Amino acid sequence: MWRINLVFVAAACIFSACECASVAQTAVGSRTPRITNVRYFQTSWENMVSGVDMVEVENSAEGATSLALDGTENVAIVVHGRESSVYSDFGNTLRFSLASADEDLVIIMVDWSYLSFSSYAQAAAVAPFIAADLRDFIVLLTDANLNLNQLHLIGFDLGAHIVGITSRNAVARAIKITALDPAGVLWGASSLRLRASDADYVEVIHTDISGTSAFGTADALGTLDIYPNGGTRQPGCANRDNACHHNRAWELFAATVDTGGHLMALRCDTMTQVSNNRCTGTPPVLMGTLTLVKLQSGLYRVNTGNTYPFSA
Repeated sequence: MWRINLVFVAAACIFSACECASVAQTAVGSRTPRITNVRYFQTSWENMVSGVDMVEVENSAEGATSLALDGTENVAIVVHGRESSVYSDFGNTLRFSLASADEDLVIIMVDWSYLSFSSYAQAAAVAPFIAADLRDFIVLLTDANLNLNQLHLIGFDLGAHIVGITSRNAVARAIKITALDPAGVLWGASSLRLRASDADYVEVIHTDISGTSAFGTADALGTLDIYPNGGTRQPGCANRDNACHHNRAWELFAATVDTGGHLMALRCDTMTQVSNNRCTGTPPVLMGTLTLVKLQSGLYRVNTGNTYPFSA
């Protein structure tokens, strides 16, 4: 596999996001050239208590083997969104919550920060290439004893689409995807965006869906789509602070991981019920957590508070 030059990708994206998406879509269906500037870091509870925190792992057979997987451990792979990194508030919070909740969990943090700080259109256009790189790494991990039935992919913003594309074929198909407020701009129905079929179970948490400035999407994309507070104005955020509403998705998820599940969502028949807080259906579902198998599907709403752990 040859490495595609970052300059080529950035130059291609200047023409238009649509053209880049078309090129990327063709690539994802075949043996995709690897994009540079994607890095992988492994951590766990054992790492943290020993003061190591994260260890970089090469995307190679040797790197995959170095994790010493035996097929019995749960593995969580976490992908950040635009203008972020594994050292952002998102990255720091998620890895500490995950490690604290399951001391045996193997956590792999994906860092594509160099590309994520390009323009939004360019970052969105290279997302399928990031997914292809991650897919290839997962294939190497399966050769090194990763059990896909214990693989949990977690993505925020553009990262939600990256994990969907990554898991979109048998060789890297995860048992569960948790998608945290998937990006909406440039990710319409005809795009490569996250789909309910991308994993055995796809849970989507929508927190910023209102108005033309929203970072997220109102569209139901998963097996289970949960809209905290209707998916619009999150308690504790100023009305027009879309970044605050958007980030609340991963903050809520981390809180549910910390507590083991405390935010109970009720089923809705329509988006009108979601918007008007008229959801009364059963069975209810605990939002988030590290549970890999859930039985509920469809539209759900949960009302939350304005500060951690966000209980109403």
